[in-house]
Amino acid sequence: MSSDSTPSPSSSSPAELQRRLDQLEARLTRIENYLGLGSEEDAIPAAHLPAPGQDLERSLGQAVFARLGVVLLAMGLLFLLALPHRSLPSWAPGAGGAVLAVLVYGVSQRLRHRHRVLASYFRGGSLLLLWFAMLRLGRFAEQPAIEHPLLLGALLLAVAGANLALAVRWNSPGTAAVSVGLAFASVLLGENTWFVLAGEVVVSCAVAGIIWRKGWEHLLGEAALLLALTHLSWAAGNPLATGRTGWLQTPGSQVVFFLCAVAALGTGGRLGRGRVPAEETAAVVLGVAAADAGGLLVLSALCLARFEEQAVWWNAAAFVMLFGLAIWHWLRHGSRYLTFIHAMAGHLALSAALVWGVRSTEVLVWLGWQSVLVVLCAVWFRSRFVAAGNLIVYLAVVASYLGLAKEVGGISFSLGLAAIVSAEIIERQQQRLQLSGAWMRRIYLGCALVTFPLTLRAMLPGAYVSLSWLGLAVGYYGLSGWLGRSDYRWLAMATVLLAAGRVCLVDLVGVEPTLRVVSFLVVGVALVVISLRYQAKSNRERSDASR
Repeated sequence: MSSDSTPSPSSSSPAELQRRLDQLEARLTRIENYLGLGSEEDAIPAAHLPAPGQDLERSLGQAVFARLGVVLLAMGLLFLLALPHRSLPSWAPGAGGAVLAVLVYGVSQRLRHRHRVLASYFRGGSLLLLWFAMLRLGRFAEQPAIEHPLLLGALLLAVAGANLALAVRWNSPGTAAVSVGLAFASVLLGENTWFVLAGEVVVSCAVAGIIWRKGWEHLLGEAALLLALTHLSWAAGNPLATGRTGWLQTPGSQVVFFLCAVAALGTGGRLGRGRVPAEETAAVVLGVAAADAGGLLVLSALCLARFEEQAVWWNAAAFVMLFGLAIWHWLRHGSRYLTFIHAMAGHLALSAALVWGVRSTEVLVWLGWQSVLVVLCAVWFRSRFVAAGNLIVYLAVVASYLGLAKEVGGISFSLGLAAIVSAEIIERQQQRLQLSGAWMRRIYLGCALVTFPLTLRAMLPGAYVSLSWLGLAVGYYGLSGWLGRSDYRWLAMATVLLAAGRVCLVDLVGVEPTLRVVSFLVVGVALVVISLRYQAKSNRERSDASR
C-alpha cells in the first residue's frame, strides 16, 4: 500500500500532462514576479502564494494522512473479514472481500486524476484486500470453503503473482514490495514440501527478473531476508501455517532447491549486460550479501539439525554455486564487489565442508592451504578485496591453532609454508592485485616467523632448538639471495635474534654443559659472521661511491 513512482511521460494521460504544464507555468510566474520580470497582469496576488509552513502542512495533509487513513481502513476491513461470520456460508466472507477489493480499486480509479497520491494508496490496498479475501476462503472458519492447504497456497500464490505483475505494469515499487511478502507467505501456507521448495525458486527468480527489468534494487534485500526466513520457518515445522514447531523429516534434496533460490537472488538482477551499471549500488551489494549470508546461515542450521551426515556434500555444493556466481559476475560484468562477496561466501562454504569432513585439528592444514587457493582466485579476479578478506581468515586460522591446540606440532609448519607461498604470490602479482605497499606480504611472513620456530621447538629435543633456529635463519638468507627479496633477510635476522635470546635465557641453565658450549659458540660465531658480511657490503658501497 505504498505510492506509485512517477510515471514516465510516454505513459501519462493528456490530463496528467496538462496538469504538469499548469504547475510549471505557475512556478515560472512566481519566479518572474520575484525577480520583477513579470507584467502586472501576470502577477499572482500575494493571497494566492503559499505562506511559510504551508508546504509542510500540505505534505502532511496530502501524503501522510492519506497513507495513515488507507492503512486504518484496510486494517478495519481485514479484521472484518477475519470475523467468524457463522451465520453466512463458508465462501461468503471471501467472496465479499473480493467484492470490497474491486470497489476499493474502483475508488482509486475515480481519484487517480485529481488525487493521485491517495489513489495509489487505495490501489495498493485493494490488492492486499484481495489476497486476504482469498485467504479467508481457507482460514478463520470452522469449515473453510477450501480445505486443502495446497489448493489454498496455489490460489494465494497466483493472486500474489498477479499483484506483482500489476505492480510492474503500474510502475509501483511499493506495491511490488508488498506483493513479494505476500508471495512468500503464500508459499508457506501451501504446506506441501515440493510446493514450498518450488515456490521459493519461482518467487526468487521473479524478483531477479523484476530487478533486471525495472531496476527496483530495494526488492533484493527484502527477498533475501524473506527467503531465509521462509525456508527456515518451513524446515522448523512451518508454525505460520500449522501452528506447530519441530524439524520436519524432509529429504536432503530440498537443499538443492534452496540453493537455486539463493542463486537466483545472487545474480543481483544482473541478467543482461546492457542493464548493468559501471558500479553496483549499495542496495545491490547489500542485497547480494544478505542473500549469501542468509543462505549460509540457513544451510548451517539445517546441517546441525537434520543433515549432519551430508553436511560435507551440501556445503561443497554451496561452494560450487557461490564460486560459480563469482566467476559469472567477473567474466560477464567485471563486477568487483559482487565477485568479492560471492568468492568469500563460497570459500566460507568450502571451509565449512572441510570442518565437517575433518573432525580434528588437522583441518587447519587444509584451511591453511585453502588460503593459498583464495590468493590465486584473488589474482584471477584482480581483487585486492578478496586478498584482504583471505588474510583476515588466515590470521583467524593461525590464532585458533595457537590458542586451541593442546600442543604445537607439524600443523604449524604447514601453516608457515602456506604463508610463505601466499607472500610470494602476492609479491609476484602485486600490480595485478593493485596493491600499494608490502604490508600484506609482510603480515604473511610475520606468521611464518612465528610458526616455523614453534614447529622446530615442538619436534626437536630442547638442546637442539637454538641450533635449529639458526639453521632456519641460514635458510632465510639462502632464499633472500635466490629470490632477491630483502624481506627474507629481515626474517633471518629476527630468527637469529630469537636463537640468541633462547641461548641466553634457556640454554644457559636448561641444557647439559657440552651442548650449552656448542650453542653459545655456534650462535656467537654466526652473529660475528653476519656482522662481518654486512660490514664488507658497507665498505664496498663506500668504495664504489668514492670512484
